[in-house]
Amino acid sequence: MKFIHTADLHLDSPFLGLSQLPASLWQTIYQSPMVALTRLVDEAIAEDVEFILITGDIYDRAERSISAQALFLKQMMRLQEAAIPVYLSYGNHDFLAGNQQSLSLPPNVQLFGPTVTAKKLMTKSQVRVQISGFSYANRAVVNDVVPDFPKRENGVDLAIGMLHGSLAGDQTHATYAPFTVSELLTKQYDYWALGHIHQRQILHEEHPWIIYPGNIQGRQIKETDAKGYYLVNVDQAGITPIFRPVAPIEWHRVFVTAHAQMSSAALMSAIFDRLAMLDQPSSHVQLQLIGVTIKQADQLAADTIERLMNGSLLTLIQAQSQLHGDTQGLNVVVRLEPIFASSATNVGDELDQTFWQIAAKQVFTDENLAQVAGQLFSEPEIAEALSQVSPTLPAAAKQIIKQTSEHTD
Repeated sequence: MKFIHTADLHLDSPFLGLSQLPASLWQTIYQSPMVALTRLVDEAIAEDVEFILITGDIYDRAERSISAQALFLKQMMRLQEAAIPVYLSYGNHDFLAGNQQSLSLPPNVQLFGPTVTAKKLMTKSQVRVQISGFSYANRAVVNDVVPDFPKRENGVDLAIGMLHGSLAGDQTHATYAPFTVSELLTKQYDYWALGHIHQRQILHEEHPWIIYPGNIQGRQIKETDAKGYYLVNVDQAGITPIFRPVAPIEWHRVFVTAHAQMSSAALMSAIFDRLAMLDQPSSHVQLQLIGVTIKQADQLAADTIERLMNGSLLTLIQAQSQLHGDTQGLNVVVRLEPIFASSATNVGDELDQTFWQIAAKQVFTDENLAQVAGQLFSEPEIAEALSQVSPTLPAAAKQIIKQTSEHTD
C-alpha cells in the first residue's frame, strides 16, 4: 500500500517583494502553490494511494481567500471521486479560530479538531491504520502536545502521528508545539508526519520514520531547490518514503564577486555568465527565481552602487534577461544582495537606509495604514492612548481614530 505525506501548502501565499514583476510572471508565481497541489493530486490518483496526510498550513493566512479555498475544494473533490481519504490538520497559519467563511469540504476529508484524537481507517488493501493528530485552535501553540498523543493501539497494522511543530530548542524557526525525537519514539508509532519546517529533512529513519516533507512550493530565497511531498510505500519489507518534487518554481542563490571599480555593465555580464552555469531544471520546473549575492560590493564603482541602491540595476537585469531569449527565459533575477567589507560599513548602512526609504514609500500608504490599523484603533483603550499623541500621527491615522471613536460603544 502507499500513502502521501505533505504539509505547508500555503495556497494563498502573498510572495512578498515580487509584485513588481510583470503581471503574467506574477500570476505564474502566485498560482505556483496551487499548481503544485494539483500535481500532487494527479499523482495520488495515478499511484492509487490509500490516503493522504496534510499536516498544517494549507493556507498562508487565517483570512483564507475564496480562490484558494475553491482550488483546495476542487482537488479534495477529485480525491473524493477517486475514493482517496484525506486527513487534515490546521497549523499556525490557518488555525481554527481564524476559520472565517470557509467552504464545506467533502466527506472524504477528515479534519482534526483542537484536541488530539485518533482516527481509524481500514484501507482498500485491508491494512488497519491509526492516525492521530490535532489542529491549532489559535495562532500559537507553545506547549508540548506530544503527551496527549495516544500510544499505539493493539491490533493496529500502521500507527501514524501528525504533528505541526518544531524541535524543542531550535532557535532557527518560530517555536510551535515543541517536541523532542526521544519523546516521539515512546509512542511506538510507525511514522510521524511532521509539518511547519519548510526544509525537507528526516529526523529519524525507521521504527519510526520522523519526517518533515518541507513545503510544496518555495516562497522566498531561503527556500531553495526542489519542493514536493513524500510518497510512502508500506509492504512486508517495511516503510520506504520517496520524495517527489512537484513545485513549478524553484529558488536558487548564486554568488558573484566584484572587482575594483566594477561598472554596471561588467557586473551585469558577470551575473549573466553565472546564470549560464546553472544546471538545466527538471521538466516539471516552469521558472527559476534567482537571488544574486554580490561579494566585495564595496569594490563596485560609485555609480554601480547607486544603481544597486535605488533598484534600477535589478530592473535593467530583468529587462536584459528577456532579450536573451528562450535559453535563459526560465531564469529571473528577483533579488540583488550586496555584501560589503567591514571597512565599508558606512556604505552598507547607507544602502540599508535607502532600501528602507524605498520600502517605506510602498508600504506606509494611507490605504495600507487604514487596512492594518483600523481594527487596532477601534479598541477604545488604544484609540484613547493614541489620541493623546495625535499631533504626531499621520493624517490618515487621525482620521481612522476619529471614525472609529464615533462608532465605539
